[in-house]
Formats: sequence, structure tokens, C-alpha cells
Amino acid sequence: MLWALLVASAALVAADDASQCLSQGLTGTVYDSTEATLAGTNVDLTQLFGYVSVVMNPGVYSEWTSQMMTGMNTLLEKYESDGVVGLGFPCNQFNLEQPGSPGEILNAYKYLRPGNGWTPHQNFHLFTVTEVNGDTASDIFKFLRSACPAYTEELGSKASFYWDTLVARDLRGTYEKFVIDKNGKPRYRFAPNVAMTEIYPYIDELLAETPIQPTQFPGVEAGN
Repeated sequence: MLWALLVASAALVAADDASQCLSQGLTGTVYDSTEATLAGTNVDLTQLFGYVSVVMNPGVYSEWTSQMMTGMNTLLEKYESDGVVGLGFPCNQFNLEQPGSPGEILNAYKYLRPGNGWTPHQNFHLFTVTEVNGDTASDIFKFLRSACPAYTEELGSKASFYWDTLVARDLRGTYEKFVIDKNGKPRYRFAPNVAMTEIYPYIDELLAETPIQPTQFPGVEAGN
């Protein structure tokens, strides 16, 4: 049934790499908070109502870093005038792939992975290190997990996990992706290995929707 729903919504991602979020009747939104960026500024996410966003949990020492961080910039360049933003919440809970202070983290992305002077697109906000699983997970990721079933029953190697109680909807690794609609509701969840280009059809689908309460797009704060 789930796979049929995904196919109907222009899905191209394999069934065991994607899930559809159950956001109907869900109280609250992803945009109901203010988050601190690695650059030391605060972003009021309520300004993102009317935007489609891609939420991701990067980790600089992950094998996926170069592909996903450059892929996010490319995605945001493609949709720069369409109202799409990226929200990155670095996470150190998977094999300790995201150590360091905010300044060290930014430099690691710039000079190590992806390296070559990489900087985030102006619409890609990188926030402070965030816990996505366990009892101390951030409110945003508790909300995302409550709305979005896991795309697979396999949890992976527990030896590489750095949080307490394991539950079925836990994130499986760095670079999971959640696509959020214009009303701040999570709609799709994707595995770490899913390329950014593979989620373009889902973004196109959500961009075509009209928000429940349409708002004029407020300017997104420049790159952090």
C-alpha cells in the first residue's frame, strides 16, 4: 500500500529507501521553532511557511558527505527562484561522524569533505550539532520521527550508534532526508544513500501544491 502511494506521487526511489510521512491530522509543524546556526545566528523557521524544505542530518566524516553536500547545493541552485530551502542539522550519533566546535565543523566541510573551498548555498542553513535519536533528541527530530515511518526494518550496526533506547522510527544514519511541504508538514523520508537528484520529483510535486494559508515568501536569511 505504501509503495503504491509513493508510485502515485511520482516516486522514483526504491521502496526500501523511502517512506511516506503520515502528516494528516498531525499537530504542529517543522517550522515551529528558532534554531541556532553554526555561524552563530538564529533562524526563525516560521519565516519558511510557504517554502518547501529539505531537512538533512550531515556528518562530515560520513562516506556520503561529498556527494550529499555538493548535491544539496546543486538542488538549491536548481530551485533557487522557486522557494526551496535546505536545513542541515549535523549529528554526531552515528559512528561519531560529526565531532568538533562550530568553527571546526564549518572548516571541515570547506577544506576536508567536500573540500575545495566548499561553502553552503545561501539557502542552505547549517545548524549546531543536533541529536536526532534517543531521549535527548531535538524536538524537530522527535516530530519528524513521529510523522515518518522508517523506510526499512533494518537498524544497522548498534556498535556505531551513540544514543540510548533504540526504537523502530530512529534515523539509520547521517544524511537521511525529509522533504517538508509549504505548510511545514513532513511528507517524505529518504535513506542516506538516496541521491539529491532522486528527490527532485517529490519537490516538484510539493511546489505545485497551494499552501493551506498562502503567504508571501519572506526573504530567507543569507547562507549560514
